[in-house]
Amino acid sequence: MNKFVKTIAALIGIVVATALFSCDDKGDKFDETTLSISQKWDISTSNSPYSSFEFNKDGMYIVIEKGYGVRSSALTDGAAGKRSLFQRRGSPSGEVSLRAGSPGVHIGKYSVGKNNNTVTMTDFGTVDIIDITADEFEFTFTPQSTGVPGNYQSKKSNDLVSSSSKTELFCRNWVFDKCRIDESRMDPTWIEELKEHFGSNWKSLAEKEFNEEMKGSTVLFTRAGTYIAYYQGDLNDAEWGLWKWANSAENAFVLAEIYMDEFQWWWDDEPITILELTATSLKFHYADDEDGLIMELKIAK
Repeated sequence: MNKFVKTIAALIGIVVATALFSCDDKGDKFDETTLSISQKWDISTSNSPYSSFEFNKDGMYIVIEKGYGVRSSALTDGAAGKRSLFQRRGSPSGEVSLRAGSPGVHIGKYSVGKNNNTVTMTDFGTVDIIDITADEFEFTFTPQSTGVPGNYQSKKSNDLVSSSSKTELFCRNWVFDKCRIDESRMDPTWIEELKEHFGSNWKSLAEKEFNEEMKGSTVLFTRAGTYIAYYQGDLNDAEWGLWKWANSAENAFVLAEIYMDEFQWWWDDEPITILELTATSLKFHYADDEDGLIMELKIAK
């Protein structure tokens, strides 16, 4: 069964992520009583060890140190193979598994103080607001590890994903619901292998095993073009990357990963086709995949 689990886990990588945080706020106004830092902020301070701070309305943060996937012209189309969100079962040569706790990548929960001037980032540090506008954010950050504060200037990151009704629906907190096997899309050889392993009731048994494997997994997409996935909802088994629409119709999307050999982001050459996208449901499959898996997600509550 290992082969089956590995194949489907890599395939659904995208679906099994924890949608613990939602899309960036569409508005760009910050009033005096409600602090809105729910954006991705690119650090402009020259001597900063950090590339960006990203906050989500559901209370999650992602901080990237310099040298880890900084956006540049090196966003290249045509990576080899498909992107798997969960590299816990093995990584392609040269690929970086960007997890919570990995050097250079910090992921966790945050809370805003009652005075709206302090942001506590669990297991990472504290942000004290100096000034914030729709496009710029100045703050002092005191890392928990050293206790030494530093001042930082930042600018709102340009959204990698354009605003649209589909983007607003897609940028949500999604939790894995179930997978289905579409036999009509499967490679006949793969069907025979599953029949040999499971017997005559191979389809329902294979679906059951995969659903148990992925139970509790969630995924989040942001309008800044970031996704973050949590395997079975475990914050210590999280991975992240970039996403964008694969076409103007916005009925498919692609993921990006970073390869240290080239030290740049590579976009997948295999799109993930959306079969259904509503306010409560997301269904998709890899366009060229022959495993026949259809992933079904629902809004996280």
